[in-house]
Amino acid sequence: MKKRILIATFVGAIITLIWSIVSLSYLTWHTPKTFANSAEITKVIQDNTNGHGMYALSPLLIDVNPDKEATKSHPFIYAIIRPQQIDGRSMIRPLVLNFGANLFLALILAIIMARRSHYISKLVVGLLFGLFAGITASAPLFIWMELPNMETTARLCDPLISWTFAAAIMGLIVKKTKRRIFSS
Repeated sequence: MKKRILIATFVGAIITLIWSIVSLSYLTWHTPKTFANSAEITKVIQDNTNGHGMYALSPLLIDVNPDKEATKSHPFIYAIIRPQQIDGRSMIRPLVLNFGANLFLALILAIIMARRSHYISKLVVGLLFGLFAGITASAPLFIWMELPNMETTARLCDPLISWTFAAAIMGLIVKKTKRRIFSS
């Protein structure tokens, strides 16, 4: 039984990693918008930031006594700034870390699935797992930062689709256990 859980874990992690690659590389819902004059924006960012980090630009955050009319016309920016481009050759590290996170989450899902006897209930557990991940990834940005609807939908659907695909295969591998999974 433990062997089936470990196999399902590995398969689930591979499926979710493949979906991440497909979604980020080939689907347009993660394509960020670009600035009209990238060279000027780049120069301003380089001159006014001090390293890798989260940055925000808003009169409400900067000014102690903000001009209420000015705050209506100024943009709100919340961004991750890196001092240099991401090196395309360094994709190994993010892929390994992503796979490791997916491996851990797939193990949790496999353990939960092992308590279910029917395939459909295992599939529903995976779907709910993905829905939970999607809501926790998208809701705070939608609520607090007014993430646009398309980006919110993408952040909600991505894990939902990924973990539903994973659960569809994992559910075929994992069998119901009658005893505790890690007891002897």
